[in-house]
Amino acid sequence: MELLAKPNISLNEEDLIRGFLAETIVIPLNEEVEKIAVEIRRNTKIKLPDCIVAATSIALGAILLTDLIHIYVFNAR
Repeated sequence: MELLAKPNISLNEEDLIRGFLAETIVIPLNEEVEKIAVEIRRNTKIKLPDCIVAATSIALGAILLTDLIHIYVFNAR
């Protein structure tokens, strides 16, 4: 949703984003991700939505690519 909420998005950009999203894998929020996200939130100033993204990456052992400079290496375990 956030990608599509960009102000002044062109129809071409929207089509490209929708195409990209159609190819992505959606990871459901689960108890493990919730626990990690809460721990990150309690120990940092990172906003909850970004904590959920980081926690999902940690839970999956995946590399997180972001342009948010306030996300940093955090070992929640």
